[in-house]
Amino acid sequence: MHATRWYVLVLVAFVATLGVDTGCRETDGDADGDSDGDADGDADGDADGDADGDADGDADGDAVGDADGDADGDADGDADGDADGDADGDADGDADGDADGDADGDGVAGEISGGCGVGYADVYSFSVVEGDEVVVRGDTTAVATAADLGASLFTDLADPFGTELASGDDEFDCTFPPPDYQCPEVTWTATAEATGDIFAAVYDVGTCADEALVEYMLTVTVGGVPATLTLAADDVLLE
Repeated sequence: MHATRWYVLVLVAFVATLGVDTGCRETDGDADGDSDGDADGDADGDADGDADGDADGDADGDAVGDADGDADGDADGDADGDADGDADGDADGDADGDADGDADGDGVAGEISGGCGVGYADVYSFSVVEGDEVVVRGDTTAVATAADLGASLFTDLADPFGTELASGDDEFDCTFPPPDYQCPEVTWTATAEATGDIFAAVYDVGTCADEALVEYMLTVTVGGVPATLTLAADDVLLE
């Protein structure tokens, strides 16, 4: 009886020992698992966070870089465009100003090289309407090429003297006096019979500082406004 009881006590003690050990092992396993899981989770989280951060940083950097690049590009483009526009504008303005200065405003500078006193002329066309007051002036531009000039208005280039409207000679003092006489000024008012394109001719009448070359400045105003002149004939012999 005592032996049996002792055996039972030993068995209970052994079983209790097994239970304690098993619990410990489970506790250790849980702790290890939790630690490993936490470590792995932290590592994975850090890796994912780093990857996400890098990706976001790259994306943000690219976006900022693109925005800065676009802004710089736009600024450079605008600056270049403004510079080019200013340069083009200046060049166009100079070209237009030169052309306008030759054609109107200050008049047209020209030369006649057919020989002094022969009757060669330069002829220009311009437009008028009924009632326009037209003033034509021919002046000298240099002492060496000054001449006694004449000026005429007519409606038909093929028949200048047959369709002459008005003419002038010796009406005002030339800027550069010719050997003799003065410079011409013609004043005429457009009529209903003579409108549209008409012609103004400037020529020498036989007294020249240079027998081979005559230089002049021709100005025409219509209603007090400088007319736009178009060269219709150069060194033409008026007959």
